[in-house]
Amino acid sequence: MKNKILILVIWGCLILPVWAIDKYPKDYTKLYNYVQTSDFQQVEENEELRTKLVDLYYFQRLRGEWQNAAKTADAVIAVTKNLYGEDSEATLNARITRAENNTILKVPDKVMPEYNEIYNIAIKNGYKNVANTALYGIANFYMQTQQYSKALEYYNKVPKNTELEGMSDADRYLNISRMYTNLSDNKKALQTLNKYYSSLKTSTDYDKYQYNFALAQLYGRKGDFNNAVKYLAKAETLVNKVDEPNKRMTIFLNFYKNILYKDIDNYEEAGKIFKENEYYIENDKNYAEIENIYCYSLDYYKDLSDEQNFNKIYKKLEKFYEDYPSDSLRKILYKEKKVKMLQKLNKTEEAVILTNQLLKEFDSVKELVPVDYARILTYAANNEIAQNNPKEAREYLNKAYQYYRKSLPETAYDLHYLYNQYAVTYEKEKDYLNAEKYYKKALTYTNKAENNKDSAFIYTPLAYVYAQMGNKELAEKYIDKAIENTIKCYGVNNSMTYYVLIDKYKLLKTKLNDNEKAQLVLKEINNNIGMNGITGQPNKIKYRVGVVNAYEAIEKEEYENAEKYAKEAKQYAYNDTDLKAVNKLFYDIYSKSGNKIKAIKYKKLAHISQE
Repeated sequence: MKNKILILVIWGCLILPVWAIDKYPKDYTKLYNYVQTSDFQQVEENEELRTKLVDLYYFQRLRGEWQNAAKTADAVIAVTKNLYGEDSEATLNARITRAENNTILKVPDKVMPEYNEIYNIAIKNGYKNVANTALYGIANFYMQTQQYSKALEYYNKVPKNTELEGMSDADRYLNISRMYTNLSDNKKALQTLNKYYSSLKTSTDYDKYQYNFALAQLYGRKGDFNNAVKYLAKAETLVNKVDEPNKRMTIFLNFYKNILYKDIDNYEEAGKIFKENEYYIENDKNYAEIENIYCYSLDYYKDLSDEQNFNKIYKKLEKFYEDYPSDSLRKILYKEKKVKMLQKLNKTEEAVILTNQLLKEFDSVKELVPVDYARILTYAANNEIAQNNPKEAREYLNKAYQYYRKSLPETAYDLHYLYNQYAVTYEKEKDYLNAEKYYKKALTYTNKAENNKDSAFIYTPLAYVYAQMGNKELAEKYIDKAIENTIKCYGVNNSMTYYVLIDKYKLLKTKLNDNEKAQLVLKEINNNIGMNGITGQPNKIKYRVGVVNAYEAIEKEEYENAEKYAKEAKQYAYNDTDLKAVNKLFYDIYSKSGNKIKAIKYKKLAHISQE
């Protein structure tokens, strides 16, 4: 039995391949009933029905009918076993299909024992192709569970010149390169990617597309967005030459394109991509793709703090899982996105309730998917930080570290997020020496990976720590490093660069008491906005700069100017949080300028908005 599964990787996610629905039997009711009642005799006796049984399995996978697909996989195995024997090559291949399904379903307790048994039987009986397929399956399982070092180990175990479908030397090099990318070993990722390209027997447009797409992912992970955009554009040109009429490859490319545009703070372009993908799924009714697009949509609306649209998509995804129930971890993991949204909106009580629910649901599988469980523990830590409970937060972080280390080496890049959280807890306690220690520990990971974006995010709070320690020289040094790294990633006129410039202004003015330098930075910000414009999210920057200018005017008792700047800020306020700040700003202006009527009005508005 030939394996049909092809696994495409987009930033560690497994995305199912799909074929046009008309390639599958339109009426499979009879077969479905055979599966449900375990009545396999008629199937065994009819070769056409046996073939359709396999097609039924993939059809169910396509529709997201995960539990039904699992039952059909069991039926395929039962039929094959009766016909060819338990240890036959055909039966082992059928079992591999089930293991692949359980990998995608994230039910690891069913995956590893099966793969190991398949491998041992295959070696014993001399089935080299089956043994190599099992090794590849184990590598894919470790990749899916974010155990990238182990995935790398098993991809390297697959012998060279293994010319099975999806397992050529070129395919193996491509997957190995992706593992190095996920481990932030960019040098080896690039070397292996070049091996992939040089190992191709022929270089088709599809191969060139794969190569350029992988380069875009590599540079995007590194924070080199100029190169990421360049290679993504090349991949997009190539995909138009080789894509199917149903635009499957375009949809896959759009998933990453959306991530990249969000990374460079260009949500307008990201939104256009969403509408394009939504058009495809509405017209194609492809259930596997619907799930992925809903998940990416949640991330998009979370980043924009757009609660209304987030909740709309979240309800659609809930309905999706009700219609296509599964015992997989997918049913649990999507709730993570709700936790992160609640935390971003400062709805801590709701975030705590949902996080505790997630921890409870994970309890039975935490040893099997330790990285996923560790990540949920970090959300619990963030909840404690939000409630000003740094010691309790560190208890969760300590536990998260233990579970991360069950699967990840100490050198794993993801640990830098954990050390960054440790630093935040110590900063909350005004233990600046330990805060400095952990921020610097996080930087060892980001600097080694040459990840300018993540380094910049750490340099800024580290600068504030040095300011609190009274070390002006180091405070200015690290805020300038943050600006330098941000410009490397985004360019001078991107909104992300302006965010860090505003941070520098606030640092100089409020922490270092250097108003003269602060005014120079503010002047630079206002001049650049006027002359060059802003890429990324201009409205957010105009809102923030308006607020800053208004408070500067209040300090100088220039209340008419303050009112003008406040009105500008209100014009660009995006969400309730922005409006709360603007209401408070107007109250400050009118209370200090002696306009009692307006002061009372905005005091009420500020009070209402805070409830």
